[in-house]
Amino acid sequence: MSNFIDKWDNFALHTWLICSSYGIIFAILSFFEDLGCLHRMKENVPASKGLIAFFIGLIFYIFIGLRHLEGGRKRFERKPYSSAI
Repeated sequence: MSNFIDKWDNFALHTWLICSSYGIIFAILSFFEDLGCLHRMKENVPASKGLIAFFIGLIFYIFIGLRHLEGGRKRFERKPYSSAI
């Protein structure tokens, strides 16, 4: 059972990092869209912002998110309850 929990925690962590990377890039692209930098691209291909955010988000995940993987794993460590406050 512990092996399943470890695999699930690992899967959940990677999923969270990928979704966070996508969200960060999507927010940055939305900012540039509000500035008016993406209006031509948005007119030609309506789903372009989402596609660009997905692919740049994956690159962001590979170069930035995976570096923080060890810190994320430490959050999942099962620590015994301590009543010392």
